[in-house]
Amino acid sequence: MRVALFAAGLFMASFLLHLCLWRIRVPRRQTTALLLIFLLPVTPVLVLWSFLPALHWFGIPGPWEFAHVALFQISLALAYIVVYSALEQDSPTLIIVTYVAAAGDAGRSPQDIHAIFVTSGLLRIRIQSILASNLAECSDGMVTLTPKGRFWAALFGGVRRVYGMDKGA
Repeated sequence: MRVALFAAGLFMASFLLHLCLWRIRVPRRQTTALLLIFLLPVTPVLVLWSFLPALHWFGIPGPWEFAHVALFQISLALAYIVVYSALEQDSPTLIIVTYVAAAGDAGRSPQDIHAIFVTSGLLRIRIQSILASNLAECSDGMVTLTPKGRFWAALFGGVRRVYGMDKGA
């Protein structure tokens, strides 16, 4: 039980640090900042665990317990970051679901749904986000992938092929 409480405490400490930092200033590269905030604490905890026997009593008495804490922190951090990225800006899926839900039982036509993407500026915001994340660059009116963007495109393309999914639009 102590290991679980220690792991939950480490995650909550990271989460509170995230909230405090976002109150001061939201970083330009939010996903990178979240990865650092949630994943970096694992290393100092391991170092402290090695040098401070008091931590052995508190919750991580051996390497297996530390592995549990690290796995818990990494798993929850990645899950949180995925959810955060969907909420960070308006997700296309969330916009569609909210828009259709607002219509009640009458629903919305595909043309209505298409129109909200044109009028909301969502595509412009998404392109700006991709440019700010250094996944693409804009030159001479054309958006092209950077090496980082090509890496992620290849990774997602590979995953889609493994699952037998279409390439998408």
